Amino acid sequence: VHLMHGEAEQARTLAERIVAEHPTSPTGYRLLAEVSASSGLPDERLAALQRAVEVAPTDALLQKQLAELLERRGRDEAALEHYRRAFELVDSHIERLHLVSLLVPLAQRTRNYPQLLEFLRETSRQRGSPPEEALLVVEALRQAGELQLAFQETQSLLSQAGEQREVLETAVLLAEALGNFETAVDLQRRVVRLDPHRPALDKLAECSLAAGDEEAARNAWHRI
Repeated sequence: VHLMHGEAEQARTLAERIVAEHPTSPTGYRLLAEVSASSGLPDERLAALQRAVEVAPTDALLQKQLAELLERRGRDEAALEHYRRAFELVDSHIERLHLVSLLVPLAQRTRNYPQLLEFLRETSRQRGSPPEEALLVVEALRQAGELQLAFQETQSLLSQAGEQREVLETAVLLAEALGNFETAVDLQRRVVRLDPHRPALDKLAECSLAAGDEEAARNAWHRI
C-alpha cells in the first residue's frame, strides 16, 4: 500500500520490521526487493531477492525473479541455474514452456545447451515421458533454431507413443516451418482423424493450399 502511494520510506520501514520479526519468511525480503526496485537501488534489490530465495528455495516465482535480475546484470551462469530451479518447481505445462524459452538462449550463450537438452530429457524420463513433457525437448530444439531435429523428435515420439494430438499438431507446425507442406498435410489428416471438427479441418485446408492442392482444401471446407 505504501508503495502504491509513493511512500517508499514507510514501505522500507515496514519491510525491515517484517524481516526482523519473521527472518525465516520471504515476505519481508520480497517487499524489500520491491522497495529497492522502485527506489532505483539494484544492488539492494538483488541482495533482498537472494535472501528471499535462501529462506524460500521452493518458491518458483522468487527463483524466476532472481534469475531475471541476474540475467539483466549479465550474470548468465547464475541466472541459468535459478531459471532451471524455477522450471523444476512449476507444474503448469505453459509455465514450463515459457521457462524453456528463457533457458535456451542463456544455455547457448554460456555453452550449456547440450547439458540443458539432457536435463530436459532426464526430467521427461523421471516424469514418465508424457507427451507434454517430451515436447519440452522439441520446444528447446525449436527455440535453438534446430527445426529439423525438432521435427525428427516429434516423429520419434509418435512412433513410441502412438497418435498423440498435441505431438501431431506440433509436427504440423514444424513441417510448415521447414517448407514440407505435403508432409504437413499428411500429419494434419492424422489430426483430423482424431478430431474431425472445424479447427482441425480449417488447418487441413490451410495446409492443403500451402501444398498447392486446392481440391483437397475445398474438400476439407465442405466437411465443416
